[in-house]
Amino acid sequence: MSDSLRTYHAVKGRVCQMLPESGPYLTANVSLMMTGLVRSRSVQQKDIAGEVPLRTQDRSFEQRQRRFLTNERVEVDALYAPFIRPFLQACQGHMIPIILDGSAAGYHCQMLMAAIGYQHRALPLAWLVRKGQKGHFPATDHLEVTKRAAQLVPEDTDVVLLGDGEFGNVPLARDATLRNWCFVFRVACNDTVWVDGEQITLSEFRVQPDDVLWLENVLWTGEQFGPVNVVVTWNEDEQAAMYLVTNFDLHQEALYWYDRRFWIEPMFRDEKSMGFNLQTSHLRDPKRMARLLLIVCLAYLWILFLGTLAVLSGAIRLISRADRRDCSLFSYGLRWLRRLLRLDLHIPVRFCPYRSLHLRPAGGVG
Repeated sequence: MSDSLRTYHAVKGRVCQMLPESGPYLTANVSLMMTGLVRSRSVQQKDIAGEVPLRTQDRSFEQRQRRFLTNERVEVDALYAPFIRPFLQACQGHMIPIILDGSAAGYHCQMLMAAIGYQHRALPLAWLVRKGQKGHFPATDHLEVTKRAAQLVPEDTDVVLLGDGEFGNVPLARDATLRNWCFVFRVACNDTVWVDGEQITLSEFRVQPDDVLWLENVLWTGEQFGPVNVVVTWNEDEQAAMYLVTNFDLHQEALYWYDRRFWIEPMFRDEKSMGFNLQTSHLRDPKRMARLLLIVCLAYLWILFLGTLAVLSGAIRLISRADRRDCSLFSYGLRWLRRLLRLDLHIPVRFCPYRSLHLRPAGGVG
């Protein structure tokens, strides 16, 4: 049996278990596209077609991919939910960080991603795609992707919403407050706050390296939203002051959680240059790109599981240096899969934390 066919059978067996009510059209296409994506490490339709175990012409499967990506009955959120829920359930009892960020995807497309911070990395939670190469998403899109992420979070779960300067806006902060979520957003230096009835521009508050200024119970912007708290701290990379708006009671909490915002950057790197080369997609239509992201995110979760399994089992010494860890879990997962195929070993496909590893959610203790 070919490596491609073995991979497909392993993936399809698990996909069918996770989507028991979905028909063979959907489970077969998801499994085939995941197989081709992981084996080719490319989102290009011709590359995926070249790695699937089908006797038909490659161009036939390219057309099949296009039909899948244009199929309005392929509901991304409903299909993705069963795969990401085990990770959210594993975080119950801990505060869950949800990280917002945007990135280029496809041809003249931008994706807005909400990801759950987990084990020093981010896992895709919900996303939307809009036309455009650069620029910020409007606040309405921020609210939309946050709403879709919130629908996946278990009830009575503590959440902190994190975002860089693009997300420092009143509508998003108000929405988080109504959900009883904590939030930490970076804001621009020309934003204003109201202190004792006086409107002051944030740039007037200056700090030196290693200094932190804490503005408590202030009102934010001309809308006078609040009360909120503001952290003014020194950004070593930019050699300038950085301003954070939060509803945490302590500046230490706000800084602790804001550091977790950067966990989303390795995820984008794994999905792009270090993994599936998402940046090379020629898709122009946002809806098609959103469905392609479904395949990319499912493959990403699976490869992370394989990387975790390689570390847990000690197999990491067979694929990398034993004295230090040079690669991400994602890279270890890709290497471990290649070894399993080369040695004709069982290919595990799971979409959950490996419980025996006692993975600690971001910010957890123990």
